[in-house]
Amino acid sequence: MTRQVVRVAFYALGGALGLAAGYFFFKVLWHILLKTSSERKREVLAFLFLILTILIFVSLISYSPLDYPKTITGGAVSSLGGVFGALTAHWLFRVLGYFAYMVPLSLLVWTANRMRGWDMEVLGKRTILSVVVVVLLALLISIVPPPVKTEAFRFAGELGGFLADLFLKVFGKVGAYVVGGGLMVAVLSSEQKVRNSINWIMGPLKRRRIKIRYPTVAEPKRASKKKQKSTQVDLPQEVVETRPQVSEEKKAVPEPVSTLTGELADDEYQEEFLSILAEPPPVAPAETKEDLRRNSERVEKKLLDYGIGGRVVHVAAGPVITRYEFEPAAGVKVSRVAGLADDLALAMKAERIRIVAPIPGKAAIGIEIPNKRKVDVYLRDVLESDHYRASKSRLTVALGKDIAGESIVSDVARMPHLLIAGATGSGKSVAINSMVASILYGASPSEVRFLMIDPKRLELPVYNGVPHQITPVLTEPKKSLDQLKEVIIWMDMRYREFATVGVRDIEGYNNKMPKKKPYIVIIVDELADLMITAPTEIEETLTRLAQMSRAVGIHLILATQRPSVDVITGLIKANFPARIAFQVASKTDSRTILDMNGAEKLLGRGDMLFLPPGKGEPVRIHGAYISTQEAKRIARLWSRKHLATMLARFFPKDKVSEVIRIVMEEDVVDSIVDRRTPGRREALLSLAQKLASEKLMDEEEAFSTFYGMEYYPKLDEKAQSEQESKRSYLSGDGELDELFENAKNLVVRHKIASVSLLQRRLKIGYARAGRLIDQLERQGIVGPYSGSKAREVLVSEERQIQV
Repeated sequence: MTRQVVRVAFYALGGALGLAAGYFFFKVLWHILLKTSSERKREVLAFLFLILTILIFVSLISYSPLDYPKTITGGAVSSLGGVFGALTAHWLFRVLGYFAYMVPLSLLVWTANRMRGWDMEVLGKRTILSVVVVVLLALLISIVPPPVKTEAFRFAGELGGFLADLFLKVFGKVGAYVVGGGLMVAVLSSEQKVRNSINWIMGPLKRRRIKIRYPTVAEPKRASKKKQKSTQVDLPQEVVETRPQVSEEKKAVPEPVSTLTGELADDEYQEEFLSILAEPPPVAPAETKEDLRRNSERVEKKLLDYGIGGRVVHVAAGPVITRYEFEPAAGVKVSRVAGLADDLALAMKAERIRIVAPIPGKAAIGIEIPNKRKVDVYLRDVLESDHYRASKSRLTVALGKDIAGESIVSDVARMPHLLIAGATGSGKSVAINSMVASILYGASPSEVRFLMIDPKRLELPVYNGVPHQITPVLTEPKKSLDQLKEVIIWMDMRYREFATVGVRDIEGYNNKMPKKKPYIVIIVDELADLMITAPTEIEETLTRLAQMSRAVGIHLILATQRPSVDVITGLIKANFPARIAFQVASKTDSRTILDMNGAEKLLGRGDMLFLPPGKGEPVRIHGAYISTQEAKRIARLWSRKHLATMLARFFPKDKVSEVIRIVMEEDVVDSIVDRRTPGRREALLSLAQKLASEKLMDEEEAFSTFYGMEYYPKLDEKAQSEQESKRSYLSGDGELDELFENAKNLVVRHKIASVSLLQRRLKIGYARAGRLIDQLERQGIVGPYSGSKAREVLVSEERQIQV
């Protein structure tokens, strides 16, 4: 017994030394490979292990008991593996018996799994498990009566014999079987399922399948763009991965989504527009396969710690977050999993985790975990996607990419109104810029017009030079309210015109009439500032627009950073079925915008929940990014194109480009389009002097041309409204009071219309003041009688000055 213990100890020492030597060998090899790609490392290691596997297997099948003495004496050996093969086979058979054949088999499976992407940590754990299982099997086989002891020794080797003798001496025959069998069950149960261990030993022939879906990885776009396709590849041990592969067919420059009019209808515009936007760099997936497998196991283990059994059946890896679809065991309540978001965040070392319990249409719970390395989503990537190119609507907007990396676009005409809310820095303004840029990419001013309101004066004024605007961006709350009321007048005009033509909506009108009506998109970047000024009037105006404007092609996009009930009132929310929630401070804010929790768990920086109209559950999207400088360059591009069309009436064609160059260098587009711009006169005088010095135009003529230029194309409804205001201010009997003009200017300036005001200021009697109020009402300057309150003034001071 003592000699046997010494021999086994000698074997153990030799094995330890061999393992140490192997460890240092592979460590050096690994450092050599560090500068190569991970794919190349995996291939090299797998190839080395395949060589070792073949060598050991050949040595075992050609083993002869006579070879070992010859290795000592220096004689010729018959082993196909040479001296190495003879020594390896001798010691493997002696220590393990017939279990020696498990060594090359395990190495083969190890190599195959490594080739398919398993990391060293996972393979190491499974290797140790398999070694322990083999040792315990050798022990159980060797606990036999003496008549068959020799055969058992040949089958299980000295290792099995030594352990059997030790167990028989300590526990007795029955106890040895009980303890050995118990250890076997305990080892197999150390994994979550016994089948996992068996599957690894059996290799790729048996595997549970988890689907890992990767997003399409953007390839660098050069002269010829490559179109990516997703193919599904089988992976060992529970995994089927969807990974993008690049095809050889070339992707042409995207087709224009709409036909632009005039000089804007050219492919050069589409290419120049895309060249302004940043190109997505070529990047690897945010999470590797090893990370996804490891996280899946950690999720299962953590939930099991709380008594919730189940398994991860599908993984969708996106640019920013990854969704792990967890299928709970029978009898597990969904609410138990939903309440563990913070505990899972702690276990996964994640900033925030959102749990979708359950996923609509699936028998699984979605656990959304932020990626360690986040991949940015670029607007250009979404605009070049098949989803955007397939849409024929002029109001198609690029939102971003979902959790699976698929591009998400939406049609504003189908929303038909959108409500956006989120805290400061969460990505609201970037999302609005992306939507505006998406529409500018695909529509001309004859197809879509903008009315922008930005009380903050930060984001939207950069679009003043875009000819799609109806007026310069409005920044004063009172003027914004007056303009919204005027839009209601335009809406009524369109309804009357549609009724005359015999159509129900703008689509039918444009299909029937040769002159098309443009869509009107109203964008408000901070609703709270408007609501502070006149909450009741703003609410009534927006509600009326939202209820009636869809059919005539008027759509609203409202954004606020304070989603409280005094800003997003019940009436407003009821008429805005489409909503986008960015990161908010509390569950209350989330419920205000979405009617459900979830937005408080978002990550910020464009992470959003999009609730399409008619859907019960929001879609998580990471917004497409466009910088402020890119937005400015897009506006300048449209300014150049529009000025080229306008200046062609004043300059020869060969001089137009020079004039536009000087206009852009002087940066006076805002002064041309907006008569309220501070220092406008001085800026245009400087421009005129520069044009005169370049001998392109007379200074006085240049100044008068740009100073009086009507930059924005006139909207039909606006022109008609102004024309009606210019008509005679006649009363019913054909005569106006001689004080009518004074009364009109008075009520417009004071924003209030009452008989007492006219009496005091004009020093007239009650009857004459009443007649003046009636004349003002007939001309549409003041509203109808409203009891004891003063009448509403319907005409702004600025508009009256223009008239």
